[in-house]
Amino acid sequence: MAKTYVIRFRDGRDSSPLNEDEIRKRILNGELNGSDELSVFPSGLVLKVSDLPEFHNPFEADEPTRLSAAAGALPENQKTAILDRNALKEEAASPAPLAPKAPVPVPMDDFSAPEIRSEKTRVIERPKGLLPPDPPKKGLRALIPNKNFLVLLLLLIVLYEMNEDDEEEAARAARAAQPKVVMVKIRPKLPAAAGGAIEPKLSVKLYESALSSYALDTVKGYQIAAELFHKSLRADPGNVKALALLASCYLNLIESSNKDEKTYSVINKLIELSKARQIDLIETVIAEAEFLAAQNRLEAAIQRLTEYVRNTGKFDPAVNYYLGWLSYLKGDSAAAAKHLEMIVQGGFPSPLLPHLRGLLWEERKDWVQAEAEYTRALTISPRHAKSILGLIRISEHKGELKARKRQIEFLLANASEQSPAEHIRTLIYASKLALLEKKPKASVDFLERATRIDPRDEALRLEYYSLLSSLEKDDQYKKLARMYAFVLDAERKQRQGELHEAKATLLQARDQYPASTVPLEKMGDLFFKSGEFSRAYDQYKKALDLDPKQAPIAVKAIDALIRNKEIEEASKLIAKYRTHPKLKSSVDRLAGDLAYDQGDFENAALLYQKAMSRDSIDPEVYSSYANLLREADQCRDAQFFYALARRLDPMNASAILGNAKCILKTDGVSAAVSAVQEELARLPKARPDLIAGIGRLYWMAQDEAKAIQFAESARELDPEHPDAYLVEAEVYLQQMLFRREMKKRALESLKAYSDRKSADPYGYLKRFELFLAESNFEAATEELNRVFEVSPRYPGLHYRRGAMYRKMGRLKDALSELDAELKLNPRMDGAWVEQGEILIQEGDLAEALKSLSKAMALNPQNIKARIGAGYANYLKKQYSSAIALYQSALALDKGRPEIYKKLGLAYRESGDKAAAKRFFQNYLDLAPDASDRAEMEGYLR
Repeated sequence: MAKTYVIRFRDGRDSSPLNEDEIRKRILNGELNGSDELSVFPSGLVLKVSDLPEFHNPFEADEPTRLSAAAGALPENQKTAILDRNALKEEAASPAPLAPKAPVPVPMDDFSAPEIRSEKTRVIERPKGLLPPDPPKKGLRALIPNKNFLVLLLLLIVLYEMNEDDEEEAARAARAAQPKVVMVKIRPKLPAAAGGAIEPKLSVKLYESALSSYALDTVKGYQIAAELFHKSLRADPGNVKALALLASCYLNLIESSNKDEKTYSVINKLIELSKARQIDLIETVIAEAEFLAAQNRLEAAIQRLTEYVRNTGKFDPAVNYYLGWLSYLKGDSAAAAKHLEMIVQGGFPSPLLPHLRGLLWEERKDWVQAEAEYTRALTISPRHAKSILGLIRISEHKGELKARKRQIEFLLANASEQSPAEHIRTLIYASKLALLEKKPKASVDFLERATRIDPRDEALRLEYYSLLSSLEKDDQYKKLARMYAFVLDAERKQRQGELHEAKATLLQARDQYPASTVPLEKMGDLFFKSGEFSRAYDQYKKALDLDPKQAPIAVKAIDALIRNKEIEEASKLIAKYRTHPKLKSSVDRLAGDLAYDQGDFENAALLYQKAMSRDSIDPEVYSSYANLLREADQCRDAQFFYALARRLDPMNASAILGNAKCILKTDGVSAAVSAVQEELARLPKARPDLIAGIGRLYWMAQDEAKAIQFAESARELDPEHPDAYLVEAEVYLQQMLFRREMKKRALESLKAYSDRKSADPYGYLKRFELFLAESNFEAATEELNRVFEVSPRYPGLHYRRGAMYRKMGRLKDALSELDAELKLNPRMDGAWVEQGEILIQEGDLAEALKSLSKAMALNPQNIKARIGAGYANYLKKQYSSAIALYQSALALDKGRPEIYKKLGLAYRESGDKAAAKRFFQNYLDLAPDASDRAEMEGYLR
């Protein structure tokens, strides 16, 4: 029976039931548009016209920007339920034409509004409401220009009268024609509770409608599908397939989502709900595999698919596709091709399959086969941005970029079909095309738009600088281009390890264009990367003095202060920028870093979550939050956020090694090392930081021999790489516990590390501790003074100097140093304990108890504070208080002999000799070689 529909008019009236042809006719006549509401008769559920896939084509039939006559949703005979064997159709045999004949209009979608052109810290976002233009108006109203058109016309007249050159006029007109775009992110959400009776049949219909959009494999397609899956689940919360594919939609929209901590929990919850009802459903397994892939757990994803086949005996074509996809992500193209070859024609009618085949042919540089596959993908999903970009990419390789002008213009006009990363590629190709057409200003404009989407993309920024440098002949860019030429040269020298030469070149860049903050910022970045945080801050501050509005530089300045332990100054700057509208996420993240650095992990977690709840998210928060989760042993969650960090910087060593440390905890050292080695295999040459990182993994797993082996390999690659020496030092420090002769090697490795990373206090502090342990006060003082030079506010410096003075017998000097420490770091419980113990030595028991009480209030787990307070009470002959404090210390650590001895003495003085003997015996059992054994045995008699 044919479906009928009821139009829900805005005045509250309903039409009589109409068939599909009648609805299409009204759409084509302009009586209905995509935002009008229909319901499938006799159901009462109201949907927008654009949500019903059977009516996608009427809206797109008149669009001048379509790639082919079949643009938009698939025709009725091509609708695909890609995960349902019974609904599989044959793949399209012949490709549709790719180049439209109609002219392409000025882009109506964009990822950046004019007012945020100079905003450098805005992170990757999705625009709100990026839908195709409404269908052309019919009748008299179509002849009346709308308000936007009149404004544009007036602007064009003014520009003409100003006698601008043609190209600049066209560029400005194009920018003015773009509508204002509100920047928001897609926020994954759990299904709403069903509002009334369960309607399984309606749920299935909505689910099937969603599949048509889901199968398009475009951003907009997944957005529409997600909304329809939500409606399907509202009709029947038990629709397991809708739960699984809703999770899959959000995973495919991950680049366009807000990517906060709720993103992980929502997706995970959807998958868990689906599994709870039917664990071996193919849709659920696919969602699981995609989720594991999003966390870079590719082997686990492959294993999950393999388990599905083993448990069910079913080898769905989707399994072969996803095994091929995962193999491709791993870099195993041969295995990927093998899996795809097992899919029969028509077995997996989705653009995903020919697109992946196209990528494999492209790897082999077989452009003909690759183009054929991308074209095949477009016959299935004519707006498939990935495949269009594939065709453009091949044409560029062949030197035929101009031949793809219409495809580039189509993508520019339809940004809502693309992820931010895909749209950046579109803008880069548009920039290159503009250069070929000798329109340099337009070329610069396209790259400016791209850098606004992702200002952290290093390759994109270099391309932008290079373009400006190439335009030196243009007076408008002359000085700026020369400055960028120096900046580019400095960055090249930095990559080659020529740091001194890089700094000199940046000074030349500053001389060339003194009004720019760029050379100062880059100089700061250079110092930051080499660990010279104090000098980095100085450069950032100079840049801010030059242009106080450069808020992104303020973020870097605060980061440098936190790394340099300048807690007070960092807190002041955080307070200063807390209300800055563009820095809310960054300020939350920095406050979280500050809390994390001070050991306040609970507040750090809250601040990181707050940073991720903002509309614009500072991407640095992903690594920070992942590190916190890892330290809390929440490794599965941490891996998801490391994966998000790597989406912005795929070869981020911190994220790669952080993820590996998670794998070390959950799956062992072999799996952790393999994860890093897989990343190394993708690189053209080995990286010493990752090699040294493998050494650290082995050290953490207590395999000292392999740790040294990889540290030496890192040194062979780069004798100046500091981390290799640090791994060696940590191995030797560990071996010192059993072999005192390793001390010399530890000192040598620590010195080599500090020589190569002179701004890091770690090496100096470890050498200080070793020298102090053997009472070599002169050498210890020299190491501590180096830390005062590079990081004068580093927490614990005065505390350490105070401890050294105490050991030297200089108690007054020790107390003076501890006072200085506590002024800088009043929450440092160790300093309060040290002060209390010295005051006990001085005989000032009342003040000693005050200091020790502060230490216990700050850190109830501080055993030394409890023992010290107990001893002060013992000396005051307040034995019951002393016993209570010693007992509380014993509850925290039952393996410390000292506590039993002190309890024995306190009980003895209080008159309870039986209890005293019991604790003296416990003391001797734990410390049979104690120097005071004879004295304790005397108490036992």
